[in-house]
Amino acid sequence: MWVDKRIGQARRTMQAGGIEATYHELEADPTVALLDTVDARRADLLVVGSRGEGAARD
Repeated sequence: MWVDKRIGQARRTMQAGGIEATYHELEADPTVALLDTVDARRADLLVVGSRGEGAARD
């Protein structure tokens, strides 16, 4: 799948720069899933992106 390839590339790029990167795929309410994951991981940074493939919806 194209998304797996892109995520793998991004992870390798970050790790080459000394940045720890993890990937999580969840099926849940986006707001709850993001906040729960950040809290559980005690994350310093959350990056969310869009490739412009469609509008984000509430």
